[in-house]
Amino acid sequence: MRNIESKNLQEILDELTVPGSKWTMSKQGIHTCHREYLTLPVKVWFYFIQFSLMPISHGTTISLE
Repeated sequence: MRNIESKNLQEILDELTVPGSKWTMSKQGIHTCHREYLTLPVKVWFYFIQFSLMPISHGTTISLE
Protein backbone atom coordinates (compact mmCIF):
# COMPACT_ATOMS: atom_id res chain seq x y z
CA MET A 1 0.00 0.00 0.00
CA ARG A 2 2.98 2.29 -0.13
CA ASN A 3 2.09 3.49 -3.62
CA ILE A 4 -1.48 4.52 -2.69
CA GLU A 5 -1.99 8.27 -2.40
CA SER A 6 -3.11 9.85 0.89
CA LYS A 7 -6.50 10.89 -0.49
CA ASN A 8 -7.16 7.29 -1.57
CA LEU A 9 -6.17 5.99 1.87
CA GLN A 10 -8.61 8.42 3.46
CA GLU A 11 -11.35 7.37 1.03
CA ILE A 12 -10.81 3.71 1.96
CA LEU A 13 -10.97 4.59 5.66
CA ASP A 14 -14.15 6.65 5.18
CA GLU A 15 -15.90 3.79 3.34
CA LEU A 16 -14.93 0.92 5.65
CA THR A 17 -14.84 2.37 9.16
CA VAL A 18 -16.87 4.41 11.61
CA PRO A 19 -16.41 8.21 11.58
CA GLY A 20 -13.28 9.41 13.34
CA SER A 21 -11.17 6.32 12.63
CA LYS A 22 -7.52 6.79 11.77
CA TRP A 23 -4.81 4.70 10.15
CA THR A 24 -2.05 3.31 12.33
CA MET A 25 1.33 3.07 10.61
CA SER A 26 3.94 0.50 11.59
CA LYS A 27 7.68 1.12 11.62
CA GLN A 28 7.80 -0.65 8.26
CA GLY A 29 5.34 1.88 6.79
CA ILE A 30 2.35 -0.48 6.68
CA HIS A 31 -1.07 1.12 7.21
CA THR A 32 -3.46 -0.78 9.50
CA CYS A 33 -6.81 -0.11 11.11
CA HIS A 34 -8.17 -1.57 14.34
CA ARG A 35 -10.96 -4.10 13.79
CA GLU A 36 -13.24 -2.42 16.32
CA TYR A 37 -13.46 0.62 14.01
CA LEU A 38 -14.88 -1.37 11.08
CA THR A 39 -18.55 -0.91 10.21
CA LEU A 40 -20.79 -3.92 10.83
CA PRO A 41 -21.02 -5.08 7.18
CA VAL A 42 -17.23 -4.84 6.86
CA LYS A 43 -16.76 -6.83 10.10
CA VAL A 44 -19.00 -9.58 8.70
CA TRP A 45 -16.92 -9.78 5.49
CA PHE A 46 -13.69 -9.64 7.49
CA TYR A 47 -14.67 -12.63 9.65
CA PHE A 48 -16.04 -14.54 6.65
CA ILE A 49 -12.78 -14.12 4.75
CA GLN A 50 -10.61 -14.75 7.79
CA PHE A 51 -12.28 -17.97 8.91
CA SER A 52 -13.71 -19.36 5.66
CA LEU A 53 -11.15 -18.55 3.01
CA MET A 54 -8.04 -18.33 5.16
CA PRO A 55 -8.61 -20.71 8.10
CA ILE A 56 -6.12 -20.44 10.92
CA SER A 57 -5.36 -23.00 13.60
CA HIS A 58 -5.97 -20.73 16.60
CA GLY A 59 -9.36 -19.64 15.24
CA THR A 60 -10.91 -23.12 15.31
CA THR A 61 -10.85 -26.19 17.51
CA ILE A 62 -10.16 -29.60 16.02
CA SER A 63 -10.90 -32.66 18.12
CA LEU A 64 -9.24 -36.04 17.61
CA GLU A 65 -12.49 -37.78 18.58
